Amino acid sequence: MNKRDPSFAVLFDLDGTLTDSETSVNKAFNSAARLNGYALDADVLSAKFGPLMTDILVEKVGLPLEVAQAIRRDYSEIYFRDYMAVTKEMPYASVLLSQLHSKGLSLGLVTNKSESAARKVVHLLGWTRYLNVLVGSDTARRYKPSPEPVLYAMKLLNVDPKEVAFIGDREADMESARAAHVTEIIGLVGTREEAHLRTAGANKICNDLWEVESVLNSLIPGW
Repeated sequence: MNKRDPSFAVLFDLDGTLTDSETSVNKAFNSAARLNGYALDADVLSAKFGPLMTDILVEKVGLPLEVAQAIRRDYSEIYFRDYMAVTKEMPYASVLLSQLHSKGLSLGLVTNKSESAARKVVHLLGWTRYLNVLVGSDTARRYKPSPEPVLYAMKLLNVDPKEVAFIGDREADMESARAAHVTEIIGLVGTREEAHLRTAGANKICNDLWEVESVLNSLIPGW
């Protein structure tokens, strides 16, 4: 794998990996739940079940599908209106993306945000020029933890799973990458503990994006 070989790709999750958005996401979700008559605590649910997706609300929380869908719609509206503009990046995120881009690597984003929402965040933070592909929750047929969004990104980038590193902070990220047969799966601790990430498929663990850069340096000869 040559450092200027565009066939090597680095795929990132967004929330909790490149953006420090968990608090905003949870506040928006709690507000959306209250609008629909439910007192739900995103911090508790997220810690227990992972990403707050419609199927989690139905299968784990036991809400009717139409209620879960209404909460998801209201969450998106609240998040766009009240929190999108104040999205903060994780420390070192812009520097890392810039450096990876300058090395000629293919970069992608695979997120459970809708594609339109993710593109707005990426534009807001000035990252559009760094990314070769962006896959949201509605881009492929299924979202993480399904392998489909990762497979979709790899197909667009024309890369083999052995030529990909995936970085995320949740079990769904690890499970999606593992099911897509990605060779290098990097888990960022913080949202989740190391043991949870390793069980879900991470084969490398980092505490922050500086450590991610060091791991990538070790993976790609010539850096």
